[in-house]
Amino acid sequence: RFVALVQEPWVIGGTVAGGFKNLATVHKFGDVRPRAAVFVDKKIRSWLIPEVSTSDIAAVSAEVNLANYRRIVFASVYMPYVQDGRHDLDPIHALVEYCNRKNLPLIVGCDANSHHTVWGSSNCNMSGYNLLQFIVGKNLTLLNENAEPTFSNAVRSEVIDISLCTPDLSNLINGWRVSSEETLSDHRMILFSLNGTDIKIDRFYRNSKKTDWAKFYESLSV
Repeated sequence: RFVALVQEPWVIGGTVAGGFKNLATVHKFGDVRPRAAVFVDKKIRSWLIPEVSTSDIAAVSAEVNLANYRRIVFASVYMPYVQDGRHDLDPIHALVEYCNRKNLPLIVGCDANSHHTVWGSSNCNMSGYNLLQFIVGKNLTLLNENAEPTFSNAVRSEVIDISLCTPDLSNLINGWRVSSEETLSDHRMILFSLNGTDIKIDRFYRNSKKTDWAKFYESLSV
């Protein structure tokens, strides 16, 4: 079973396109174009958490059978590039606090558009400093394990995408890696599994109109 955390998906008429017959597409509907979505295997009972979801955050509660937990929150987060490094972290703060209040474990896939050597970037910028301070302050676990670039184009390669979880899940995450598979995007897939379940978590980015959806679907079926 699969959960795919997607940033900057292909959107038509305010709705994320490119869905598949065995995956439910979950995101916030509204007047603003969604830049985050979660694709969830339909075998997993799941639903959007509207109070902490925005056009840039898709937070999904999913029923699982994991240790002492029966629910887990999967969140796809998009952070736009800002020159002064002042990302609005209030929505992510609200997400983390929601999970803390409900005693729910959390997994986050984030296109952070931020640099810090702690997660493998070649340098640090103000966005990275501020984001790292937030991660430490909220006692979140950074899952990135190496400096393999998550973003690559003709000009540069860099690590700007991060995976996070609450500490209670850190020992259950297995096989975190940046995939070498072609994504038809300037971002690469990040893959990992959740031990104790049959759930695999994939991250996909920027699914444009030129995306080979058949190939994408095939990758989810492996």
